[in-house]
Amino acid sequence: MPEYTIKKLLIESTDYLQQKGVENARFDAENILAHYLNISRSAIYLGAGNTVGEIQITEIKNAIIERGNRKPLQYILGFVEFCGCYIEVNADVLIPRPETEFMVDLILQSTIHYQLSTVNCQLPTVNCQLSTVNCQLSTVNCQLSTVNCQLPKPYRTLKTASCVIKNRIYFFL
Repeated sequence: MPEYTIKKLLIESTDYLQQKGVENARFDAENILAHYLNISRSAIYLGAGNTVGEIQITEIKNAIIERGNRKPLQYILGFVEFCGCYIEVNADVLIPRPETEFMVDLILQSTIHYQLSTVNCQLPTVNCQLSTVNCQLSTVNCQLSTVNCQLPKPYRTLKTASCVIKNRIYFFL
């Protein structure tokens, strides 16, 4: 097997992912290399001339092929960063969406506490309108008023939760 430097591996990986139509090819290649070489993304550039061992080359190439076949980067790496925490993920786990992290951040920054027994809401992705809580969150174009709705059956019996987040729908209890 020919000798590979980190730089050469990064260039070939990026080119391969671009040919496969991966949107953030360079970013994904950097993350895969950093993960399998056990270094930071910035260390990729600082050590660009360093050679890579055969076992690592094989692991990286296999991961790049998986990414080129559209396997989510988080599944390849085995984790996702969410709200400053690293969460292990695999194909059996849904990957948190960026909008979810944004909404969680807004909730955590909020000083408003709600006591709601019923909820009636429409939340398409990040642009949302809840009806009746008397507060405005202009950063996400949301108007929160008081919430007149019915929680889905599994959540009606919750007694101790302060917030239930369910795939793009946010309930404040």
